[in-house]
Amino acid sequence: MPHCKSKKNKKHRTRGSRGCKIGIPCIKDSNTKKHHDLMVLLPNDKEKSVRLFRITKLLDRLEFLGYSKVALVHQVFGTPKSNCKDTFDPYLDVINNDSKGNRRNLEVYYRLHCIVEAKSDLGFFTPNDIMDSYDLVSLAPQNDGILEAACLTATIDIITLDYSATNAGLPFKLRGSNVNDAMNNNTGLEILYGPSIVNTAHRKLLLQTLRLVESVSLGKKDLNVLVGSGTANPMALRSSGDICNVLEEVGRFKRARLSQSAAAAQMLERAWRRRMGFQQEGIRITNVRVKDTKNEESETRSRNTSESNNNDKNLETTQNEDENEADEGLGDGFIRL
Repeated sequence: MPHCKSKKNKKHRTRGSRGCKIGIPCIKDSNTKKHHDLMVLLPNDKEKSVRLFRITKLLDRLEFLGYSKVALVHQVFGTPKSNCKDTFDPYLDVINNDSKGNRRNLEVYYRLHCIVEAKSDLGFFTPNDIMDSYDLVSLAPQNDGILEAACLTATIDIITLDYSATNAGLPFKLRGSNVNDAMNNNTGLEILYGPSIVNTAHRKLLLQTLRLVESVSLGKKDLNVLVGSGTANPMALRSSGDICNVLEEVGRFKRARLSQSAAAAQMLERAWRRRMGFQQEGIRITNVRVKDTKNEESETRSRNTSESNNNDKNLETTQNEDENEADEGLGDGFIRL
C-alpha cells in the first residue's frame, strides 16, 4: 500500500480573501512584502462628526483586510490652497486610534491628488511648501497634453489613469513614449478598482485599461504599476488577495502581485527622496534658492584674479624657455666657428 500522509502533517493553504492561490508564495507571510493601498479618499461630508465616523470605518475595514500601509487622499480640482496640516489635523485622533481606543497597526500616509485639465495648473508642481507637506503627490490628467507634461515632470510621484472620468474610458491616449518618460523619471502609473465595484458600468472600462497598460508596458520591467481602491466607501474595499486573483484571472494582468506590494513600496521611497532632495536615478530635485549678488561678484573676481595670475606665470615660463634655447644655439655656433 502506498504511504499516506497524516492529516496533522498536511499543511493547509488558504485562498481567496484569506491568502493567495495554491502554488504562489503568499505575500502576506513574508516580512519584506506588505499590502499597500495608497488611494483611500477622504469623505467629503459637510458635518465633521459624519466625516470622523466614516474615516474610522474606512481604517477599521482596511486593517481588518490585512493592509499594513495606507494613504489617505486629499483630492482637489486644479491646484490646492490648503496645507497638509490644515487638512488632516482634525482627524489625528481617529487616524491613530481605532473605534475601541486601541492603537492602530497601520502606517497612514498623507497624499495630495490633483485632477488637472488646464496646462496653467502644471506650474504648481514645482518644489514648494504645500507639496513638501504631503507624503505623496499624484495627478490625474484629463487630456493628452497634460499627460505628456506629467510624464516629464519629476516632482509628480504617481499618475492616476482615471477611466471613470468619461463613459468612453480614459480621456487621453496612452502611448509607449509616455510610458518611457514616466519610467525614466521613476513615476508610477496607478489603476483604481473602486469605481468598477461601485458602478457596474465601469467594469468593462477597467478591463480595457488593464489590457492597454499590459500591452504598452511589454518588456518594461522597471515600470511601476500600482492598484488602489480610489473610493471612500468602506463596503467597496477588497483584500489584496481578492484583487490580485480577479486582475490575474479576468483581466490577465501579470503585474497584479507586485502592484500592491513592491511597486507601492518603491513609490513611497521615491516620494521620500523627493521631499528630502536626494538624487534618484540621475535626477536631483532641490529647492531653487537665489544667491546674493555680492557673493557672486566676489566669487567672479577671485576667479578672474586667479586666472590672470596663472596666465602671467605661463607667459614667464615660456619666455624663459625661449631664452634658454637661444643661448644654447649661440653657444653651439661659437664653438663650431
